[in-house]
Amino acid sequence: MVKEVLIPRHLYSAHFKQILNSRHRYIVCWGGRGSSKTYTIILKLLLDTFRKSHVAIYYCRKNYETIRSNTFK
Repeated sequence: MVKEVLIPRHLYSAHFKQILNSRHRYIVCWGGRGSSKTYTIILKLLLDTFRKSHVAIYYCRKNYETIRSNTFK
C-alpha cells in the first residue's frame, strides 16, 4: 500500500516539479545558481528512501579547478 505524500509548494521549484514524480533511472538537472536544484534533488532522494524496493543513489557534479572555469565557458 502506497500512501500519498503532500509536499508544501514552497519546498521545491515549479520548474523541477516533474523530477519529484519521475521514475527515470537517470535525472540530469540544469539551471542557474539559486534555481533550487539542490533542494529539489534532496527532496527527491528523501522521497525515494520511503520506497519498499532497494534504492541506490549516485550524485555527481561537474567541477573545474578554478571558480572562473566553473562559472564561465
